[in-house]
Order: sequence, then structure tokens, then C-alpha cells
Amino acid sequence: FREIVKERTSPIIAWTGSGLSVQAGGPTWLGLRDALAQALRNKVDSISDGAEHLRSKLATANKSADAWVAFEILKEALGATTYRDVIRTALQPAADVRQVPEAYQSLWRMGINGVLNLNLDRLAGRAFSAVNPGLQPQDFIGSQAVPNAASILKNPNGNFIVNLHGVANDESSWVLTHSQLRQLTSLPGYQELLVGCLTTRTVLFVGVTADDVAVGGHLERLAALGINSGPHFWLTDRRDLATDQWAERVGIRIIRYEADKTHSAVNDFFRDIAGYLPPEPVAPPVRLSNPADVVDVVPAPDELVGKNAEFIRATLNAKAAAILRQENEEAYFAYEQFSKEYDEAIYRAWYVTPTAPQNHLLGHLLIEEVGSGTFGTVYRAETKDREQVALKVLNQQVRKDPEMLQSFRRGVRSMKLLSKAGVQGMVPYRDASEIPAFVVMDWIEGPTLRQAVEARHFDSWRDLLFIALQLSQILRNAHALPERILHRDVRPDNVMLADYYVGSEWRVVMLDFDLSWHMGSVERSFIHRAQTTGYLAPEQMQQTAGVSTRNAAVDSFGLGMTLFYLVSGRDPLPTEHKHNDWKQTLDRICRTRECVEWASLPQRVARLIRNCTRDGQSRRWDMTQICNELGRLNEIVAGNAHGPAVDMLSEEIAARVESGRGYTWSDDERTASLQLSSGVHMRIAADEPSGYVRLTIDWMSEGLESRKQIGRWLPEASRAVVGILTSSGWTLRANSTTHQAMHLEASIGVGEVMSRDISHVSSTVDRVASRLTFQ
Repeated sequence: FREIVKERTSPIIAWTGSGLSVQAGGPTWLGLRDALAQALRNKVDSISDGAEHLRSKLATANKSADAWVAFEILKEALGATTYRDVIRTALQPAADVRQVPEAYQSLWRMGINGVLNLNLDRLAGRAFSAVNPGLQPQDFIGSQAVPNAASILKNPNGNFIVNLHGVANDESSWVLTHSQLRQLTSLPGYQELLVGCLTTRTVLFVGVTADDVAVGGHLERLAALGINSGPHFWLTDRRDLATDQWAERVGIRIIRYEADKTHSAVNDFFRDIAGYLPPEPVAPPVRLSNPADVVDVVPAPDELVGKNAEFIRATLNAKAAAILRQENEEAYFAYEQFSKEYDEAIYRAWYVTPTAPQNHLLGHLLIEEVGSGTFGTVYRAETKDREQVALKVLNQQVRKDPEMLQSFRRGVRSMKLLSKAGVQGMVPYRDASEIPAFVVMDWIEGPTLRQAVEARHFDSWRDLLFIALQLSQILRNAHALPERILHRDVRPDNVMLADYYVGSEWRVVMLDFDLSWHMGSVERSFIHRAQTTGYLAPEQMQQTAGVSTRNAAVDSFGLGMTLFYLVSGRDPLPTEHKHNDWKQTLDRICRTRECVEWASLPQRVARLIRNCTRDGQSRRWDMTQICNELGRLNEIVAGNAHGPAVDMLSEEIAARVESGRGYTWSDDERTASLQLSSGVHMRIAADEPSGYVRLTIDWMSEGLESRKQIGRWLPEASRAVVGILTSSGWTLRANSTTHQAMHLEASIGVGEVMSRDISHVSSTVDRVASRLTFQ
């Protein structure tokens, strides 16, 4: 779990229960049931006539093994008023506590992007504000989240908290009884939300009884359908065999701790996570899958050096395969000794040429050199069966540099795993050798991304976003494998467009997963030219204490800079993302490409690149966030969006208003702000829970205007604005106008926007802005 957290290969959400709130004085789930039972016991003792009926209810509730059924019985027996007041009294200590429990804050510091909260208290939200001053998460109750489930999960901006069973100050939102739970879980949108979380996120269950029907029921349904929803983790002190067997069946890994009265080990768990740095995996030596048979006895080193290069290669690889047949430390040590003994022969094995008759390389016929880069040379070759393949021979410096050799071995291991898993979008791996170091892959007919951009093949946003989306999906799928494969060298030279010249159904493929980058590669000019270092994340350029290069945010950076290259047509400068004018540079280059379909798209792409390329690793978007945003933008430009998300609609309306000075957008508040020349401030905000776009208009006198003129103007302007909005489908929420100030609020539903056409809605807002522009 700590490797997933630190490598950021999967977005993480927490599913929290009452156990986390105990430190704040909150009741446990069973403790709340006991409080209700005690209240009913007190009522029984205070009633003389009819008490037997209540006593029977109490006995039935106490015997029930299902707490949801017990709550149902207790609610009916107590009566609505007592039931409500007992629950509120039990929850009050958590509401009054000044210090939010450390575990809640540790969750947000760990980098989670959402909480599924079973508690009625608001401690998860208070913890978020404590860790992120000035920011607010999207906060919903369970029933509110139902119609917006897909939007919540696809929106890459900000964090969310779904209070699944309601909040303390809204009794109508409570879900505590069996019938209330059944009603909530029967809603398709609720199931969509939870299944979406379980199938697209890594979930940490903490402070919960994960096998409770309200939690585990969803996991059991997925398991019954054969859907692999993992990996998920359950932090618990339970050690019984039944719990372990249940967890194994539904796909949960248990993280156990020794419990004391305060459950202090939970905080130890979070401290361990915070201080962990994932090590680089050590990959074993690479050997050919089917080496040629040679003489039983390998010639002495001096004798072998005099043979031709192909005989040397065949002999050494056959011997290496024999040594490495057993994959253990003893075999690896023997291989290292063998490599030292035959060092000169291995040096001779590196001689390769496409010129006949010396153009043979371990069963492959080299036809022509098709590319020579800083890390190696690529040849078009043929197998014994006359199949065309690409054969990449790495520079000989690889074998003398331990870092480079490990990078090569990791890269081969990564490509093997990707091919075995059938990950779409990576060039299929065939074979590899370490003597000399080369990789054999399928032959791809098509240009590299650099060649295509330099030939000016791409002019439309549709093509650019399609390529970026394909890249993000390939990387996300690689990150999602159990082995968590990173690329760490995402740049135009490592991307190809397969079948680009032979048909319209071309596709994006990636080369060299974890192959051509390693720690220290920047200092070696034969690895990265100056023009390519701009694609490397800051932590790859310079070691930073507490920051690992084994992190998916490294790929986020490379992808962001590759998108920059696609839009601008030039390579990013080294450390350009740290320039003071980086934001202005992105805004400028994106605006040079107008988007007819969606006016705000260039600004959204500029922000996307900025979020990918932030200097701080922890502040960059993860690959799921990038994928989701590119998916939404692709749907817009391709015309496939059935209903754009509320935040996208809100920004698009603002982008089409011509009467203002241009808008500014806040991702945290999901709000566009426009300042009119008259001093009027307009805000167009996305209200996710309700599915509404909200318009707020404010003006306040600064004492410099003629009150007589303003007094004449304000009432007339207010009436005109109200008339424009209400006649165009907007609902007036507030309207307060005096001689010195104006405040107006209106809203319109997403469905209404789409039925009337967004151009009509934005035109209405533009008319309002024009009416409020005065001297």
C-alpha cells in the first residue's frame, strides 16, 4: 500500500467510519446503538401502562445481529423526537471538539483525492481545511451525489467528500435504519458512484467494519460478477480467520495493527507511510529466450576473441542462458564472474552492421539503419521466418555503467510485463539480449511524434487531444498493473503513430518503458541531448531529499511537456516550467489555436499543462486526473458529449461573454469571474450537487459616482436584467437593489442549458453584461 501511495500509480480514496471519530468523542456505530437502547430502557422504566410492548421491542433490538435492523426497531419504539435527540447528543462532542483527530488530517496529507464518509460528523471536511487552508472540497450527502456520480469521478479538479449516510445537522439526510439503507442502495446512481470508486480507485477502509453490508455488500456483488476491483486495503485490528477469508474472497488486503485503548497504532501507520521512499527494483540479467546451441565447451577468453562477432555472440549467449537457467543469487554471481572473465569478447560482440555478409545478429538479419539516437541505434531487421522487426542496439557504455545496466534490465522487464498483460499502445516486445544489449520489437510502420509534428501533420485540436488522450491511457494502464510500470522518459521521440501512412485508423504507441532514463543520465550527454531535458521532471534533473523518481508524477510531467510540444511545435526549455512567465507562455501558445467548438478549450488545455508540470511532485495531477480531463475535452471537440459537466458549461458561458474584459477561472471554487468596465462583478459558478449553473451579479458604490445618476439607473438596470434572465429560462434566487448597491442571483439547470443551446444561454449572459456596462 505504501508503494502505491508513494508511487502515485493509482488515485486513492478513503472509506471512513466511526472508528476515526472516537478520539474526538464521537460514538462508534455500536456505541450509538447502545445509546439508543439505553434511551429506550429509560423510557420503559418511566412508563407504567404499555411498557411491556416497548420492553419486547428492546429485547428484539438487543438480540438482532444486524445493527441496521436494530436501529429500525429502536427508532420506531423511541419515537421520532427522542430518537433524533439521542443521536444529536451522542454526536455533539465530535462537533464541539477543537482539534480534529490526527488520523483524518493524515489521510489528506497522504494525498487521497476523496473520502466516502459513513460518519454524520463533519470531521473529514474540517481536516481537509486544516491541511489545505483556503481550499474547499466538493462536499455532498449520499443522495445528492446520486445524479452526479459520473461527474464527481471524472472531474479532475479538487477533492471530494461524500457523506454517504448524511450529516448531523440535517436529520432528513440520515441513513441509519435498514429501510433507509435499502432505499439509498437501490438508487442506480448510488451504486454507480460506489462501483465507480471501487473499480477506478484504490480504497483504504479505515475506522470501518468493512464486512458490514453497507460497505462489503458492494464488494461482494463485484466479486460475484467476476469483476476485479482491487487492490483495496483494510486497516483493522481484527485477526479472526473468518474476517481473513471474507477479505480474500472480495479482494481486500488486510493491514493489521495491535489495538490499545486509543488505537495509537493507526497514527504509527500514517507516520510509516509519510516517511517511506520506494526503492528502485533490482532487475535480473537479461538473456535470450532461445539461444542457439553451440559447442559444449566455451573457448578460453583469448581464443574466443579471435572468432567472428556472430560466433562470439552466439557462444556467449548460450553460456549466459545456461548460467541463468536457475534464477537465484548464486546464478547471478556466477554470471557476473563470467562477464568479467570474457570482458574483451563481450566488447567484440558489440560490433554490428547492416552491411552483408556481417549483418547477422543472433538469428536476425539487419537490413538497414533507420534511426540513431543518443541511447542507441535502431535497425529494420528480419527474423528467420522473414518477419520484419525493429531491433534496437544500445550503446556499449551500458555494460560498464551499473546505473545504465540496471536501467536496461528494468526496461526489458517492464516491456515483458506489458506485453504479457496485453497493454494496448506499447510496441509488442519479442526478445532481448545483454551481449550485446539489444531489444527486439514489432516493426511499426509510421513516424515518430516528432517527425509528424515537424512535418506539420497536425493542425486541429481534435488531433492533438486525441494523441494526448491515447498517451495518457497507455500510461495509466501501465501504472495500473500490479507491477506498477512507469515510463519515466515520455517525450516525442518515444511516441510513434502506427499505420499513419497506410490508412486512416492510425494509433498511438509508446517505446522504451523505463529503458532510456536512469539516475544520473542528465550528466551523460550521450543519453539526453539539451533539447530533450525539458521533458524530464525536476527530480530527474537533480536529486531532492525525500523525493523519489519512482513516482507516476514523473510521467505526468513528461506527458504535460509532450502536450506543450504538440501545441507549440517546439521543445520545452530545460526548467522552463520554473520561469516567471510560464503561465503566460502557456496561455499565449494555447490561444494561438482557436477552438470553434468550445471557446474555453485553449484555456483549459493551458491549465492542464500547468497542472502536469508543477515543480512540486506532490502538486502535479496524477494520470487518472489527466486522463479524465483529456477525455472530457475529447468528447467536446468530437461532438460526442451528451451533456458537458457543470464546471465546463459554467466556464464556456463565461468564455463567450464579449462585454467583459475576459474571465478568470478558479478550479478550487469552480467559478468564472468577469469584471465589467462599470465595476460590476459577475460570477458564473458550477453547483455540482444540484446540477445548476449559478450567476451572481454584484455592484457597490465606491462613493465616487453621482448618487443622483446611479439612483436613476440602478432600479431600471435591475428590472431589465431580471427580465432578460427570467425570459430565457433562468430562475431568480435573490434580488436586492439600493441606491448604493446591487446583488442578484440566478440559476439555470444543465438540462435547460443543453435544450436551449449553450450559445443562447451565453448570449443571454452577454446581454445582461451589456446592460450593466455604463458610464
